[in-house]
Amino acid sequence: LNNIYHVATNGSDETGDGSEANPFATIQKGVDVANDMDTVYVFNGVYEGGIVISNKAISLIGESIEQTKIIEPISSPQISIVDCQAGITRVENFIIKRGSSYYGGGIYTSGSIVEINSVDFSYNSSSSHGAAINSIESTVKVQNSTFSHNESNYLGGAIYVDPLTTCEIYNSSFDNNEALWGGAIATVGGGKLLVEGCNISFNTALGNNPNPNEDYPTFGGGGGIYHEWSDSLEIYDSEITNNTAATGAGGGIAVYLSNDVTIDNIVLSDNSSSGPNYPSGGGGVAFYRADNVLFENSTIANNVSNHNSGGGIFLGSESGQASIVVHATFNRLTIVNNSALSGGAIFCWSAILNLYHSTLAQNEASNIEWSGGGLASHYVTEPNIISSLFYDNTPNSIHNGYPYTPVLVAYSLVQEQWVGAGNLINVDPLFCDPDSGDYSLAENSPCVGAGEGGSNMGAYEIGCDPIILSTSSELLPVTYTLHQNYPNPFNPVTRLRYDLAENSLVNITIYDMVGRQVKTLINQTQDAGYRSIVWDATNDYGKPVSAGIYLYQIQAGKYISTKKMVLLK
Repeated sequence: LNNIYHVATNGSDETGDGSEANPFATIQKGVDVANDMDTVYVFNGVYEGGIVISNKAISLIGESIEQTKIIEPISSPQISIVDCQAGITRVENFIIKRGSSYYGGGIYTSGSIVEINSVDFSYNSSSSHGAAINSIESTVKVQNSTFSHNESNYLGGAIYVDPLTTCEIYNSSFDNNEALWGGAIATVGGGKLLVEGCNISFNTALGNNPNPNEDYPTFGGGGGIYHEWSDSLEIYDSEITNNTAATGAGGGIAVYLSNDVTIDNIVLSDNSSSGPNYPSGGGGVAFYRADNVLFENSTIANNVSNHNSGGGIFLGSESGQASIVVHATFNRLTIVNNSALSGGAIFCWSAILNLYHSTLAQNEASNIEWSGGGLASHYVTEPNIISSLFYDNTPNSIHNGYPYTPVLVAYSLVQEQWVGAGNLINVDPLFCDPDSGDYSLAENSPCVGAGEGGSNMGAYEIGCDPIILSTSSELLPVTYTLHQNYPNPFNPVTRLRYDLAENSLVNITIYDMVGRQVKTLINQTQDAGYRSIVWDATNDYGKPVSAGIYLYQIQAGKYISTKKMVLLK
């Protein structure tokens, strides 16, 4: 028979026997008397941490996640689980707070098999890795848990997975965690990570590698998840939103030098990557030398790569070595309203990309020379685009910056003339309601049945009745207008909106307060309509400008208008 030992705040370690009627007073006492497969049941209350479970597989169960607390400040892990391999060690129904140590302030596990269920980790800290959970050479399964305001000085604000650990995380949430790399989760050196049904939001990665080189070309980042030199990464059915890589790559996810990445059915939105250095691309996700990537059935929206490339996705190698080429398949992705200097939706460098049945709309690249509002293809990249839909991307759908390798497009809608079988050129795809995020196709869309093999172009099927477009001019602006930028004040990105009453040669230029030209945002002929462009607080040389008041001026035909905006630091 497996024994159950009870712990209560009114118990006694001296006279108690661990029964429900005569419980122990401390969790450690219950752990010490328990043997393999026994249970330590902890009644509601506040208990001391510094608990060590060694060489025994037991279950540590709290009465309720709301009221069973291990929260007293302590300069060691609140729970350490060491060399427990005879079976599964379980921790369930606790609040674990204010643990602080070099290895994991909340739970430290080494050489063990551990399951963690319904645990609230908050305000734990680590001077190294994994403020809430630090896993060394273990198998760890986390379910139904929350991670909030945990902080690590280096890797993994909430969870750190070492080279010999397999970690699975289900139905858990991560918010406001912080680390140098991997604001919520970091996997380094060979570990395996699976994330399913999780919400990862408002986490921050603060730093990067200041001295990257060909042998160690990692750059930090990963506001939500950081995965480096590791085995498989799998992410399913999750939301990764509002995360920040403050000076590195991959606002939501950063993957470096890792193989076998599978991401399916996620929402990746409102993340940002920043930093003036080259390796800070991928506002949503950065795949740097990540090979064999499968990314499908997902939405990538409203992400920003500040001062760099790949507003939604960066894919490839930062290296100039033609021998370093990565491979990826993107299928049924909706990539909308992302922005970057180049590759508003996707930026590729030394990559072989298969892009199938995807919708890329309303993305923006603000660097005219590198451009590629939808896709920017550079340096021995070979995109193969089938049955996909590029619409209303600024300033263009696709930019091929390396003409020695072609961009192959077939059975797809693009804004510009692009040679390829079955392509549609510059037609309205008739989305059902794009302003509300519905990019499914109207019944009379020209994209219906126009994809390869009679499939539909883009990521969606028919979602609404036929749409009849008005041919009158009432849908166009009546007058030229330059609107106030938004946000204002801003840091470091703002959007300038303007209305064109007629087809016009448009010039929009940024000036400082003494009239010196800072940056030309656009200088080209545009059709009448409602338009916008993003300024990322850089000058014509791509360098960040200082805080202060700036002027922006539009000239369209005979129309000239100037407004002020404020850049904060």
